[in-house]
Amino acid sequence: MITDVGKTIIAKALSGVTDSCFDYLSLGIGARPMPPGTGAHQSRPLTQMDHEVLRVPIISAMPMNDGKIKCVAEIPPSFNCEFTEVGLWTHKENAGSNRPSSKQICSFVPNEGWSYNNVTPLKYKQEDNVATQSGDIDFAKLNALTERAAFSAYNDMLWTTKLDRRARKEGFRLDNWGILTRGDMSTITGASPAAWSVGGNYIRMNALGFNFDLSAAVDELGLAYFVSPNAAGSTTAPSTIQISIQFVTSDNKYAKWNLERKNQTALSAGTTTAGSPDITYTTGSTIVRRGDQLTGGGIATPTDVYPTSATAAKLGFLPTGTVGSGQSFSVNAFDLSITNGNAYYTDYIQLKETANARMAMTYDSEFKWSAVNEIRVYVSTGSNAHWIGLDSLNFTNVDNMNSTYGMTAYDIAYNYETRGVRTKENSPTNVLFEVSVV
Repeated sequence: MITDVGKTIIAKALSGVTDSCFDYLSLGIGARPMPPGTGAHQSRPLTQMDHEVLRVPIISAMPMNDGKIKCVAEIPPSFNCEFTEVGLWTHKENAGSNRPSSKQICSFVPNEGWSYNNVTPLKYKQEDNVATQSGDIDFAKLNALTERAAFSAYNDMLWTTKLDRRARKEGFRLDNWGILTRGDMSTITGASPAAWSVGGNYIRMNALGFNFDLSAAVDELGLAYFVSPNAAGSTTAPSTIQISIQFVTSDNKYAKWNLERKNQTALSAGTTTAGSPDITYTTGSTIVRRGDQLTGGGIATPTDVYPTSATAAKLGFLPTGTVGSGQSFSVNAFDLSITNGNAYYTDYIQLKETANARMAMTYDSEFKWSAVNEIRVYVSTGSNAHWIGLDSLNFTNVDNMNSTYGMTAYDIAYNYETRGVRTKENSPTNVLFEVSVV
């Protein structure tokens, strides 16, 4: 679907102001895969993907007789990903911005040098610590480790042979590996993310090259992750997921992103219309953020939601049921059932965002991004009943001052109801994005 930004840029192209509309294709892992029969995705207000991980040039843009344009891009053979969202862009990056470019910070893979408590190199979930095996069918060997974190493969048998886990979208999407952390790895206490006391075990990696001192307050950090019940066949969800990502400088100064995901109180919608993606809601009734998922209110399957203001948003999928005025929706309800379950989430925070009940970004005095040399991650669900899979951490430059740059089209990847679309490992993969301009 053409975005609102895309409509403006297409108009500029028709008037000769710019010649770039559909020049780059991006892949992301942040959205819920498009369920069959759900209908069009309402992507018009979007200016960024939920969680972008790759952007490549369009190699062919073919106008069709039906008013559509078929855009084709080639994915590098070395890139391994199960993508769930696709976007079209005018350029590879915002050349008119004087702020740092968007970047992938880490993918939680073995060659990034992760360790446990800065002492033990992170092990593999697989038997005998062999990285090439596909793994056992449960968490038994992982639970037997002294460390409460380990690498796990994309093709781990947990995700490939356990249909219930696949159905609720457990498993890694980016690259061939990710890190599993048990819910009792760290100790996190406090009334709100801004007031957390964080301790216990953690994972860490060396990290250099942060130039975010030149970033704007609204530029974003993003995290993609999922939750897995420890016990086979369990559909019991955690009451909360707490994650603290800490950037540490060479002189021991910290920037901390504390985020908490849990079931929120019902969103009271003041106005909803059957078949319409538009909703308005009571200010302060709950905190709604880009990519949150709503259930209830006559929606047949959980839908992403995209705020357009402090009191209004668009539903990600067109409602298939009757949505009347005053309907209530559950926000980010943990649902680990097989039918409509979803265990995969993304979160983001602006670099200078005001702390709220869901997350906080705090800085020590005299902290400098340029001096960061380490990343630490603490994870807690309050018990050992769940594992949290860490998939991707990125940075996004959201500068919109250049009126000829932006995401012109966006949609959710169509594939099986429970999974995204997997690129072909070690072989070129072409991605086709068909855009209607009529």
